[in-house]
Amino acid sequence: MNKTFIVLLSIACYCMTTEARGQQVITSVVRANGASGAQPLPMEEGGVKDGNLMYSDRSDRVFAKTPTGTLGPAGEPLIGSEYVRTFDGDKNAGGANVTYTVTISMQAMVWITMDDRWNATDRQNRVNSVTSSIAPAGTFTYTGLKVYVGTDNDRPMSVYAAELGPGTYVFGPNVGNNFYSIGATASYDPLPASGDRYVKTTQATLSWTNLDSVLKCDLYFGTERDLVTMTKVTITNPAERETVGIPANYLPLQELTDYYWVVDSYYGVSDPNDPNNLILPDNPNLFRPVWTFHTNNNEAPLVGVSDQYLWHGKDGDPDSAALVFTPVVIDDGLPLSGELTYKWTQLAGPAVTIDPNDALAKDISLVLTELSNDYQFQMTVSDGDLTTSVTARVVLAADSCAASARKPGFSYSLGDINKDCYVNLRDFAEMALAWLECTDTGAGCR
Repeated sequence: MNKTFIVLLSIACYCMTTEARGQQVITSVVRANGASGAQPLPMEEGGVKDGNLMYSDRSDRVFAKTPTGTLGPAGEPLIGSEYVRTFDGDKNAGGANVTYTVTISMQAMVWITMDDRWNATDRQNRVNSVTSSIAPAGTFTYTGLKVYVGTDNDRPMSVYAAELGPGTYVFGPNVGNNFYSIGATASYDPLPASGDRYVKTTQATLSWTNLDSVLKCDLYFGTERDLVTMTKVTITNPAERETVGIPANYLPLQELTDYYWVVDSYYGVSDPNDPNNLILPDNPNLFRPVWTFHTNNNEAPLVGVSDQYLWHGKDGDPDSAALVFTPVVIDDGLPLSGELTYKWTQLAGPAVTIDPNDALAKDISLVLTELSNDYQFQMTVSDGDLTTSVTARVVLAADSCAASARKPGFSYSLGDINKDCYVNLRDFAEMALAWLECTDTGAGCR
């Protein structure tokens, strides 16, 4: 059965505000190579919400069943976000190469939706393709949210998101007759970064970037997503980049603990209702997703492996050389339940059997026979939580001088005429053989 899929490209932004929306996130959208040369019409008043028109060329396609879920660390809802009224006609052949060049003014959680008539694998592949000029494949990941197209059987689209800095991004070209939309939610650039799993227990401050015209911020901090138990700190006239101390009753931070924090920002009023805009409208016992971090003092193992320059006969056998790796590994002993493991892998050069290549012993010994300037071996060390990989280059040359010559920065001595790494009578003899020879092909020799 043939399917006709429609294309929607909508841009959304979110700002944590009450009386005013603050700084605009999406400042420019340019459509190119579409089915027509027109540019998008202004969005409907109120932004993304049920009943508002989606397209510039359709008067019967509206948002429906807009979810109350949120995106990004700022925890702002899809409802009310800015969007671009794109062109339904771009689903046709004339819009196959359509692109939308979107400029955002600040750090933002950028999202793209893909029609659920594709299976999950196909959706991700198409998202990867549409965002290929923006980020590597897989950067935009599924959020668990869906957007719906009203008057078209409330067609669902899955939402994928990634955090991007201020700048200009090109989405497209179109991938088949698919359906995708784009949005952006303001990010407050929190530190510790939301989702950071390796924050040290010595961390003592929190910082974030405020949007324009913020008069007051209420910071909530705790080990549970519960406004009752979280500690509240009020900041009046906050700086654009605000830094405050973690409430003293939580210091020092505890190891292997989840912490939650949220900044409730106020615009245009000095003493609004409290909390300002944290409570979800459909569930007063919960509030929007907050920034979170996890304390873990563990550091990845430090590993040092030296490059080696070997030669035939180095160990007595004229046709081979022994390669011995004795890497230096330094670890902090964390996690307490962890045990260091090692894995050796050959990345380049004539094949060598590594046995064993995955063991608790970190040192290995190999025998190399085939001359090569490009043996490469990788050592991976894991403490059960974090992993470090390092690469070592190995050269096997015909003799020790040839091996030395492969080292970075090597140069022969000025008097080493025959380049055997020695300056001796042999070099003098070669020079004597050419004594008074003339190679001047211009004025000639006299």
